[in-house]
Amino acid sequence: MSLPIDLLPPDAVRDTKVDPRSLFNRHNSLCSSCNSLFAQKMNLEDDVSQLRLDAAHLTRSNQCLEKAVTDQNQLLSRVANALEIKFDKQDSKAVRAVSPVGDLMFFSDSMKRWRKDFSLKEMFIQYFTDQCFEGYELEKSSNEFKNKLPSEKNIIKGQFKRLKKTIKVMRYFCDSFPKPIPQEPSSLVTWQRQLSTLAEQAMNALMNALTGEIPNPPKLITPAYLLKVGVVKDWENPESPSAKSPPKDTPNAILVHFGFNL
Repeated sequence: MSLPIDLLPPDAVRDTKVDPRSLFNRHNSLCSSCNSLFAQKMNLEDDVSQLRLDAAHLTRSNQCLEKAVTDQNQLLSRVANALEIKFDKQDSKAVRAVSPVGDLMFFSDSMKRWRKDFSLKEMFIQYFTDQCFEGYELEKSSNEFKNKLPSEKNIIKGQFKRLKKTIKVMRYFCDSFPKPIPQEPSSLVTWQRQLSTLAEQAMNALMNALTGEIPNPPKLITPAYLLKVGVVKDWENPESPSAKSPPKDTPNAILVHFGFNL
């Protein structure tokens, strides 16, 4: 502690002595406080550095979790779609999707909604659900199609050709031709169930036929495979002993569309 000697009389502090140990004690106290503050500063810097590492780790973990959730949602969506088709659990949105009261879509617009990994069974179901035959004929006669570039027209024609081939082959193994989409919304679920059953039966019969004709056929049959496999050409050849025919209740317009002789 210092004394205000400037305010004291001149002789008040004469011959006054100060113990130097008090200065050393003061210095030691200041040094101790400084060292303590420096240690606290170093500890805080270590804590901040660790927090930054933890934040970076949490950010990476969060990104991995978000990607995993996205992948799981996509997988669950595919499983849900498969279960809806297999067990015929149709919600109101699905019913509206096959409702005949809506506008008929162009074939190319229908194809944009299809997944790229559709099985032959799913293609068969969607072909009749989306009314692809009618949609293709409607699109061909539209001004939009006429104004497209030749390359765009060829893409649409190629897509329909491959799908048409697939449906034609599967129809060889159908007991009956799918019924038209009912006008009553209350009958849509029953119609969808019948269509799914017919597609399942046709798919199983097709696989059995391929197994009997071809050694070790692929487990996943694609439209591209049906276009090139030889036994399918024999099924389509009326003069071949292996020739097959469509269901007897197939409408004449469909027979002409698929190239069958009336």
